[in-house]
Amino acid sequence: MKNIAGFFGKHTNRAISEVKNRIFIIEIIKKYAGAELNIEDIAISSGNLRIKSSSAVKSEIFIKKTQILKEINQKISNLKIVNII
Repeated sequence: MKNIAGFFGKHTNRAISEVKNRIFIIEIIKKYAGAELNIEDIAISSGNLRIKSSSAVKSEIFIKKTQILKEINQKISNLKIVNII
């Protein structure tokens, strides 16, 4: 039984960390681009941050891309984002 609890504990901790990272990224984007995003609007994979939003919001995010990436990588040590798509 202990092995099963450990297995689910690892996945729970990973899921909580993922949600915290997304919330933090949403706050950074709001700070620099003024865009309101939901957790579902963000996907992170292979160093890429994928944003699902309107063209106007994406344009504003891309204008501030270097500042956003810099702060994300400084504040979240376990995550390395190299590009916003």
